[in-house]
Amino acid sequence: MNRVFQRKYYLPFCLGLTLIGALTYKGTFVGNSVLILPLICSLVLMLCFAGEKVLLERTRKDLFEPDSLFFMVFFAFHFPYVALYMLGLSGYDKEVFYNPDTVPTAVYFCLFCLIAFLAGYGKPFGYRPQLKPADNRFVLEHVLLFSKILIAVCLLFFWVPLLVLGNAVFSDYTLLIDVGAASYLGRLFWLEQYLGVAGLAMYTICSGLLYDKFMSGPFKYLAIFYVLGFLIIGDRGGFVYMAVIPLVAFNMFQKKISAKVFAALLLIFMMIIPIIAYSRTRSIYDPFEMVRSYSEGSSESVFVSALNELGTTVKTVSITMHFVPDRYEYWWGSSYLYSLSLVFPNLQGMRTSAGTPGAWLTETAFGDLSKTHGRGGSIAMEAYRNFGFILGIGVFLLLGFAIKKAYGHLLRKPGVVSGVAYFSIIASVVLWVRNDSSLAPRTIIWSLVIAIGITTVIRTAQKKKFRFRRAR
Repeated sequence: MNRVFQRKYYLPFCLGLTLIGALTYKGTFVGNSVLILPLICSLVLMLCFAGEKVLLERTRKDLFEPDSLFFMVFFAFHFPYVALYMLGLSGYDKEVFYNPDTVPTAVYFCLFCLIAFLAGYGKPFGYRPQLKPADNRFVLEHVLLFSKILIAVCLLFFWVPLLVLGNAVFSDYTLLIDVGAASYLGRLFWLEQYLGVAGLAMYTICSGLLYDKFMSGPFKYLAIFYVLGFLIIGDRGGFVYMAVIPLVAFNMFQKKISAKVFAALLLIFMMIIPIIAYSRTRSIYDPFEMVRSYSEGSSESVFVSALNELGTTVKTVSITMHFVPDRYEYWWGSSYLYSLSLVFPNLQGMRTSAGTPGAWLTETAFGDLSKTHGRGGSIAMEAYRNFGFILGIGVFLLLGFAIKKAYGHLLRKPGVVSGVAYFSIIASVVLWVRNDSSLAPRTIIWSLVIAIGITTVIRTAQKKKFRFRRAR
């Protein structure tokens, strides 16, 4: 029985089942019945994955091993709406069914992507060996101090531009999400998001290796306030981008998060999501007013609304399939190269949405960005837009392999650089699932440059201090 839940057995089965469904779908949406088989395939994959994590690893399961984290986030963003729609719990979404014929194909593609990721990741570690830190205590203590300074600076860069611009941004959400374009001071707001990942990664890895805590000392309250700031202003993506670092660090260094605790945290977050989504566009920041306004303006339950808010991401894939390759050619990696070019700082702004997959999707399907709201992107949509169905799936095979290597390196050689590499990759990928790759290279490379730079300086200072003592 246990063999059923081993990855090397259930992945080929799920792959075969999904292949049968994809090959038998004739490309025409003749009715809701064509969605039954892809949903069965997704349910089987979910149950097999859950069985692997729960039944085979009862004493050493890790809900936040990177394959688990990616599976949960990707699944939550790409499958719930179709399931709720089939169950009659959600209405007909015109954007998801922009072209009904491509919806089943999009679901199958997302399934293949998830299977490819798990295949690339391979057998999960399922345990965390306690190894000696790669960096000595002197380095860890001084990097910890530097990380606190960096987070404090980021906190200032976050709030000062918002408070200076004042009512102009807090009364208009379109200005709030584009505050970096409002003034040169506003660009500090964008800058801190990259520096913040580096600061949080160094703070948590050093706290863990030194004190077995995800955050050490009273400074943790300031760091938590910094992360919560994104939720306060309604930036759910930014919050997840930052919050995943201390969450994973807590599970890794301080205490393994149980399934019950995780379920409770997930439920709370799912209840907050639709309320924030409803209130932020109306510039409501009073928590009580947010709840009252949502309860009066929404007819759906909070939980269903949250699943709809997340699960309609599949529309980015289905709409892209409607246009590509019939009307537009594949990009053949150009969006990834563009994202890589953003690693280099520029004087015009720290980032831009122009030319990104999300911007292309919105302008192509719904018109000028200045006259409509952005629909965002997704990691699956970008893979298909660049390489098509088969090669797009290959992107996930490589992604799973790369994340496994980064995590394995941290386990074998836990230190500042390996920790920052892993945490910055996880933060970037979690955001990328519902976005595009534009933030990922800059986040990862900047974080690594900062980590390597500060550790090199501290090691050099330590050597000089040691030589000075010997000379005396």
